[in-house]
Amino acid sequence: MHINQFNEREIAKIKSLHKVYGLDVKIIATRFACSTSKIKKVLAAGRGELGDDVRYLQKRAPQQFKALVFINRRIENYDKFPTDQQLKDHLGYRSMNSAREIKDKLFARGWLDKNPDTFAWQLAKTLPKHAEMIA
Repeated sequence: MHINQFNEREIAKIKSLHKVYGLDVKIIATRFACSTSKIKKVLAAGRGELGDDVRYLQKRAPQQFKALVFINRRIENYDKFPTDQQLKDHLGYRSMNSAREIKDKLFARGWLDKNPDTFAWQLAKTLPKHAEMIA
């Protein structure tokens, strides 16, 4: 059996059992009737290069992380990039310039990009679904 034996829902469940509920790998392995090494592979799978970027943002630049999660949700739910006003309101800023600075910083880090034809903002990388759970 390989990590691919688990579907996305099971992988999310395994990660939440470990991260949120603090269950030991052995208990999770028993619940899913597999070896502890397979569970460890599932838990380590989200810790690649993209996961490191997300963890860095979450710890070192929490406002940028909050903005990125908000932008990702808006695109998923409405298929539109949020306006500067919406971003400013969500982050609790009084100045529109602060929201623009956050977008510029995310652009500099490679998370956002501009469409060369329309000059509209877009996500350059997809945010993992478990991004909020990454410690």
